[in-house]
Amino acid sequence: MSGPGHHSMDEKPSYRPLRLTPERLEKFSQIYNLKQIMDLHYLEFELFIGYLYRQEGYRVWTTPWTDYGVDLLIERDDCRAVIQCKQFSKNVPLAEVLKLPGALLDTNSDYAVLVTTSGVTSKGREWARRGNKAIRFIEGPALVKWARKVNRSVILNPLPAPRQPFFVPLLRRTVQLIRHNPVMPALAGITTLLVLGLIGLLLSFVTPAPAYSDEKDTPVATLPVAIAHLDLPAITTPAVPTVIVNTIPAITILPSAPLPTPTATPRVKSAESDPCLVGQIKGNKRSKFYHEPGWPYYNSFGPANPIVECFDNAEAARAAGYRPGKQPPPKP
Repeated sequence: MSGPGHHSMDEKPSYRPLRLTPERLEKFSQIYNLKQIMDLHYLEFELFIGYLYRQEGYRVWTTPWTDYGVDLLIERDDCRAVIQCKQFSKNVPLAEVLKLPGALLDTNSDYAVLVTTSGVTSKGREWARRGNKAIRFIEGPALVKWARKVNRSVILNPLPAPRQPFFVPLLRRTVQLIRHNPVMPALAGITTLLVLGLIGLLLSFVTPAPAYSDEKDTPVATLPVAIAHLDLPAITTPAVPTVIVNTIPAITILPSAPLPTPTATPRVKSAESDPCLVGQIKGNKRSKFYHEPGWPYYNSFGPANPIVECFDNAEAARAAGYRPGKQPPPKP
């Protein structure tokens, strides 16, 4: 609405009502300190101030960038104010304060408000106090206090978010458990496995796998449909003559007598092989040479000689670390 003597908003076609996306509303509703305010883009800072006024019940309009000294227009209860936003790290100088009376006259407003993240110099504050009582200041500490007050009591009504599956909040809660409770990773892991198993079970009921035939990779359910569209002639099976087969009497096979098990010839000692058995190889434990039957030093060991070690073959002697001893000369 417009107060007495005020210009109607229709006379200012370049002024547009404040519109904020759900994402930006969510972002603004989580601002509680000066650092978050300073991290905003300067255009976002102006929208953030408009957001605070709108949450207080004001009607808010944005102005074009070329409208110097005027960033926002607000109205409530037949009272209009022009807002100038300054996202400064240092105090706002007197030159910026001197622009406010012109903005008041141009918009026919009742008040001019300078909102800043820092403060106003002593000269600017003194000039506004002496010269124009319609000029107000909202400085850094007061701005932070105002943002906290609004965001603690605000009820946002954003556009309806797309519907999410029921298990998404549960997964999100599981991630929060892992992040904020490092002593409970096992419980969070088990919860995740249970959720994934439940999802897999539900998907198996929603999209069952088609049955396939043994011969071709064609779903069995589609075979009758495909055959129904074909005009095939009737198939008749020719009669098969009956064949009589002579039966052969069963032959009974009697078990045969068990074959005799060959008995091994017992090995004995001889005068030449003593202390080994006949056919064994003798190894000298001192020299580490082994001698086979018929070699020159095979009979050089007396009976029950303690330095003799017996082997069944040369491979066993070599595996025990023995080397071949003196062998007989080759026959001509």
